[in-house]
Amino acid sequence: MEKLSIANGIVMAPMARNYSPDYATDQKVAEYYARRASGGAGLIIFEANFIDHPFFNGYKKQPAIHGQAPLDGHKEVTRMVHEENGKIFCQLWHMGAERPVGGIPNPDLPALSASGYRDTETINGRALELAEISEVQSSYARAAANASDVGYDGVEIHGAHGYMIDGFLWDVTNRQQLFD
Repeated sequence: MEKLSIANGIVMAPMARNYSPDYATDQKVAEYYARRASGGAGLIIFEANFIDHPFFNGYKKQPAIHGQAPLDGHKEVTRMVHEENGKIFCQLWHMGAERPVGGIPNPDLPALSASGYRDTETINGRALELAEISEVQSSYARAAANASDVGYDGVEIHGAHGYMIDGFLWDVTNRQQLFD
């Protein structure tokens, strides 16, 4: 793994902005992040990007890190940030139990999470089958490879707020011993 040097200790945290129609960033999005780099952010973490797992998404204007148009948009974002001597990571996201009922682009699919629980008392969707865990892992791996291919300096995996990774860390998901 390479060391990453940044100009300063200012890190711009990821913030979902919902400005990516059809999951693809456009010139305005690229300019927004380039301005952050020119304004002094040493490292930018680009907002939540949906991986390619079928149960991943729920929102219309969040960016994806798969598909030709989204990847072309990401190339422009990274190019413009790098022209301003900035560094940028791509945040990878799977909504897990937080996926809304009827979430796009697959409205017939339920939310999918570690346990089926949205919080400690509410069920939303269903729990992953054991075999599905490797499918989700593979989706994250493809997303990380895509991020590297389009010029991101690294990735950050969104692991909070009930999204996929976070769901594996809750007491309610770890209450039953699965292995001896």
